[in-house]
Amino acid sequence: MKIKLAFNLLNTKHAHYAPAIVEIDDACVVAYEKLTAETANTRWIGGTAEIKEEENGMALFQNDRRIEATQFLPSESNANRKQKR
Repeated sequence: MKIKLAFNLLNTKHAHYAPAIVEIDDACVVAYEKLTAETANTRWIGGTAEIKEEENGMALFQNDRRIEATQFLPSESNANRKQKR
């Protein structure tokens, strides 16, 4: 599952982006760039994030916690509420 997330500041090994947008696919970073305009289907997270290089590619972290796309799936209870309406 791919998702786009926006942060006030993104730190990478080679640069800093403020503000920034990061696209992740499950747990892997597939793209990132400076945020210069509103971008459709992007969730604003805020704060500072960091991209770290790992064996399998790049991973996204905030407050030393890995961010994965599945964290942003609707909870089961929210999905059930929508179906009942």
